[in-house]
Amino acid sequence: VMLDGQCPLALAPEGQVSYRSATVPRLEPGTARMAFWLAKDLEKQNRPEKAVILPLTVLHEYRQKDAARLVDLIRKLEKQCGIAVPQAEPSVFAGTRPAGNPGFAAAMRDRLVALEWRVIALAEAHYHEICGYLPPQGEDTPVAAAPQSGESGAGTPSANRIHDDAARDYDRRMRQQRWDGLMEAALQTGERMLGLAPHVSPSQDMPKQDEPSQATPPHDTPSQDMPSHSTNAREAILEAHVQRVYRIRREGWDRIFPLQPVDGFSPFEKSLRHRMAGEAWYAMRHMEFVDLVEYLDPEYLDAEGLPDGPSYNRLTETALNLYDLVQRLSGGNFTNRINPFPKKAVILPGTPIDVSARLPAFRTDMRQAVADTTRTLKQAYLETLSAYES
Repeated sequence: VMLDGQCPLALAPEGQVSYRSATVPRLEPGTARMAFWLAKDLEKQNRPEKAVILPLTVLHEYRQKDAARLVDLIRKLEKQCGIAVPQAEPSVFAGTRPAGNPGFAAAMRDRLVALEWRVIALAEAHYHEICGYLPPQGEDTPVAAAPQSGESGAGTPSANRIHDDAARDYDRRMRQQRWDGLMEAALQTGERMLGLAPHVSPSQDMPKQDEPSQATPPHDTPSQDMPSHSTNAREAILEAHVQRVYRIRREGWDRIFPLQPVDGFSPFEKSLRHRMAGEAWYAMRHMEFVDLVEYLDPEYLDAEGLPDGPSYNRLTETALNLYDLVQRLSGGNFTNRINPFPKKAVILPGTPIDVSARLPAFRTDMRQAVADTTRTLKQAYLETLSAYES
């Protein structure tokens, strides 16, 4: 198909939906690896064509004239989470579009941050009840008192400080650390329910040839595309989460839909199998929590670097992701994810990547070449998105 097909091959290198148009999730190495295979085949046949990756970003744009629907969704979430809902919205927002009202983005961002803190506090209380979880403690993560229903911005340690840039950065780091702690608690709970050992090495669980190790590159000398140490550390956490999520999901489905039919079992054995399937379903809810929290990136909502604060698209996506997370924690499933806002797709082409020119590096170290090309692809996406939003 790639070598002799009439049309280019379209791939989704992230491997799953991210629900955040203006950022790039974790990329799988398969796109770069397949491009190198094509480059090798072209070279072997002495053909003049080049193997090229053209980054294409599909960005969703929501209609700003539907801003009243966004406010209604935030009010609905506030009520569901026990936050005091304003009896009436500021009149300055009535009948105006966010683009013509700079105060709209800041006001909605602050309310979404308060909602995020409320969900964090309630999730921490939930995992404390079921597994004794305690949130991380340190100078960056003071333990917030359990919020009381009906309080405005309940569970928000810095609700009145997030207008200052330094305070907003502090608040953002706290939220991320609290989410990280919750995700670890959820993964351990799901693994324990299924009898799985935690922190399984990806190479032991899901072997992949020449997969890029974004967290621990095999060479001491960094390439031009090598991320910083802090970026590596964050990517290592995300990679570990992904592999553990995959393992819980696979084990759960194997128990819900076992390869061995239960028809030949005694009634008691069948009952035990059904119970095991039910417990696997609940274990997968903890896995699903982690999967959904990955969509809630505090830096994405805070829109660091955007002069007017978060865009209307970012506000809408964050509200939808928070709503989805709350519904799942309340016992819902994917069918409960709402889509009340009309949107249009915008396709943004990035800078093409000449993979054929990277063949010498691929011959020297296949793993590193795939990793570098995957990072270049991610950077191309980020540059395209940045140019579009600026």
